[in-house]
Amino acid sequence: MPNTALDWVSLGRTSFLQSCVEGSSDAIMLTRLDGTIFFVNPAWEKLFGFSESEAIGQNPRILRSGYHAPEFYAQMWTDILSPRKGTWKGEVVNRTKQGREVAVLLTISPCRDASDELLGYMSIAVDLTEKKKIEAQLQWQDRLATIGSLASGLAHELGTPLGVVRGRAEYLLQSPAFLNGEKQSLEVIIAQIDRVSSLMHSLQNLGRLSPSEVRLPVNIQQTTSDLVSLLKGKLESLGITLTLDVSPAAKVV
Repeated sequence: MPNTALDWVSLGRTSFLQSCVEGSSDAIMLTRLDGTIFFVNPAWEKLFGFSESEAIGQNPRILRSGYHAPEFYAQMWTDILSPRKGTWKGEVVNRTKQGREVAVLLTISPCRDASDELLGYMSIAVDLTEKKKIEAQLQWQDRLATIGSLASGLAHELGTPLGVVRGRAEYLLQSPAFLNGEKQSLEVIIAQIDRVSSLMHSLQNLGRLSPSEVRLPVNIQQTTSDLVSLLKGKLESLGITLTLDVSPAAKVV
């Protein structure tokens, strides 16, 4: 029993290739030598939002997002038209019909007939949206890990001397020899030490999130309190008073 998918006699080579292109999960576009689009597959329509009838006869420039400089496209076509290279592959940020920017891994190759005459070009675009999300998440985790390491180092190096200073200030605060004004100065010292300790604690909390904890519920009150602690000095210098009213039970899952 012949495999119908590879039965060239009954199915026909052209029909088979057309079926593969139309059924591809990657966005495929064919253009003529003058740059006009004459074919797009369903995956291309789904990715970029243009219907086949809207795309046919248009120039691929309808996908340009403005993200890349003209020199980018000039180099692209220098590579494509080069007899030595003849193709181009790289990341491109395109724009959908709805205006959404989408990053794709684009491959552009020449289409030739049996006599090696150039007929047009085929582009295959692989959607990189999910890949970019994962990369951004990993980069964020790296930053958090760096913050955590710095905070731990600061806590270790500053924690002990700050504790000593605070302890001495508390001891002096109990001394009857100090006047009220001097005691207020000691209270300021203790308050500022506590503030530094709070800032280090906030930094440590921000850096403790590990990749395995990404999907765990996040306590909104704790997170916002940590951020406000980091911003408190800046807000006060600008005369801004920020009041939080967050339920302790509020979480983001």
